Amino acid sequence: MTKIEQHEITWNSGHVTIRIGITFDTSYGIVEHLVVQSLEPENAPLPITGTGYRSHFVPPGTVEAYGGPLAATKTLLDEAAALPEWQEYLSSVRQGSLF
Repeated sequence: MTKIEQHEITWNSGHVTIRIGITFDTSYGIVEHLVVQSLEPENAPLPITGTGYRSHFVPPGTVEAYGGPLAATKTLLDEAAALPEWQEYLSSVRQGSLF
């Protein structure tokens, strides 16, 4: 049996609207599929993807262990946003580039 849920959240102090899709496939008992996509601004880079879209398969129970799809996605985003690579990206966007 397959169960699909979709949710929307705002992230980054309300600057980005994100759609979260989660598919629970219990027919084989092995798959949870999390899809994260930035909607507004469209295709805006996120700390977990430079294209604004991420498809991620996780072991069963992983999403619930984080408190559901919204909490799991927020945790992924917040953890990745704290990494130096994302902080460097934000600095370069704010500062701009001549090249």
